Amino acid sequence: MSAETKILEVKDLTVTYSVSGKKVRAVRGVDLSLSKGEILGLVGETGSGKTTVGKAVVRLVKPSSGQISIGGVDVTTLSRSDMRPVRRQVQMVFQDPYSSLNPRMTVLQLVEHPLKIHNIGTRTTRKSMVGDIIERVGLSKSVLSRYPGEMSGGQRQRVGLARSLVLSPALLVADEPVSALDVSVQAGILNLLVDLQKDLGFSCLFITHDLGVAEHLCDRVAVMYLGEIVEVGTRDDVLARGYHPYTKSLLDAVPVPDPVVQRNRKKATLPGDPPDPLSPPSGCALHPRCRFVVERCMSDQPELLPLINHKEQLRDVEGELCRSEEIETKSPVSGHLVRCHRVEDAFALNARDAVTSGSSDTVVQSNKELEGHRSNALSASGTLDRKDKEF
Repeated sequence: MSAETKILEVKDLTVTYSVSGKKVRAVRGVDLSLSKGEILGLVGETGSGKTTVGKAVVRLVKPSSGQISIGGVDVTTLSRSDMRPVRRQVQMVFQDPYSSLNPRMTVLQLVEHPLKIHNIGTRTTRKSMVGDIIERVGLSKSVLSRYPGEMSGGQRQRVGLARSLVLSPALLVADEPVSALDVSVQAGILNLLVDLQKDLGFSCLFITHDLGVAEHLCDRVAVMYLGEIVEVGTRDDVLARGYHPYTKSLLDAVPVPDPVVQRNRKKATLPGDPPDPLSPPSGCALHPRCRFVVERCMSDQPELLPLINHKEQLRDVEGELCRSEEIETKSPVSGHLVRCHRVEDAFALNARDAVTSGSSDTVVQSNKELEGHRSNALSASGTLDRKDKEF
């Protein structure tokens, strides 16, 4: 990934809010990069800081520290007037398609508004541009005279998508754009987004809590927990078998569409609830809930470091041999990073669980089968059928 092709670079981003006189670090030391034409999925449970990262990227939220570069331009401290030309290159699609649209404006006025702000075209050419983008998002020009309240949720989200893309941005930040929609409508919007991204070539930071959506849409996936990125890598590496204990718990929460496998599989369920952001734990943020915790985890904050390809005998955390043969671990691709002191121990214990689950197959074969079941479950959870369209 060369510097010339990076549309977005985020370095050590921290965002702090004031709540009841106390400081809350909603985002803590986040590093991200996004290449031209790439879709990066930002996943995690509610309250992990995903939306705050997205708003900071488009400067709807002011970063407390760190650096944000869009197209090679450092936008971290730019004023509103200096940000205006940059905003033409980065746009955002919001979660709620109704509250993000002015109910007193027609579709034509809503989609034309960004063109007016940036002084693009005449009234006639702007109307033509609006009509073209409206048709590209799967709506007819007859909706141009309608108001948001006269449209369905899926139609409103298509209007929001058209408004974001009418400027032909290089970067689109999509903040859970389908979570408020019915599942059948979600499929149409996601398939539309895939087609538009291929045609227009924009990069996309896609924020979601749905692993099925990330599986369908994203090239790479970054997992967030309590304001930090705990794992980032290619979609296949992260979603096939997470290396971080939190990633594995998210994957194991997806039900497997096979009753026998579902009953016998061992889940890495995390006990308790996420810590209070007002008083986060010292050291690793996951240590109060992690089964691999040791004293070092309670005091030393782990760094986001690359995985190392290695071949070793798999032993559990107590040192007992899982199998007598040597097994090569799945080779992580370049750029696969994990924030964990004991990531290799976590992999070994997962392998032991596969051996002791009652299967006569090898660890590698068991993992491959479970990955296949999980992939089917992720696809099923999105109900992503190309025939689902909404007009």
